[in-house]
Amino acid sequence: MESQQLLFIFGVSAVVLGLFWALHQTRSKLYQLQDELIYIKNALVGIKSTGIGQGKRLIDVDSQLKKIESESYKSSHSNPSSKQAEKNYQQAAKMLSMGVVADEIMDCCGLTRGEIQLLIQLNSGLEPQKSFH
Repeated sequence: MESQQLLFIFGVSAVVLGLFWALHQTRSKLYQLQDELIYIKNALVGIKSTGIGQGKRLIDVDSQLKKIESESYKSSHSNPSSKQAEKNYQQAAKMLSMGVVADEIMDCCGLTRGEIQLLIQLNSGLEPQKSFH
């Protein structure tokens, strides 16, 4: 009977030892998973703050762009000299299409030779008139 008791005690000891070993493995895995979770949380915080920073930067850039567009629009539509210059360029382009010579366009529209040359190149894609050289 003593041998049976010894076998029983040995069996129970093996089971208890196995349970302790499984508990140790489980705890080790739990600590490893906790460390990984902390790492992932920190990475997400970093990504989130970077995204928020970039979003704020994008909003700032968009705001600056709108301000510049607004100022440009106001400048081009409130400045009488820019409106007059636009009319002069339109008149010069029309005269060029009708075949009026460059000197007459310069006198009529108040444009320089360079501006007339540029209009010719932009509107027809041709080389400037030989009278300019």
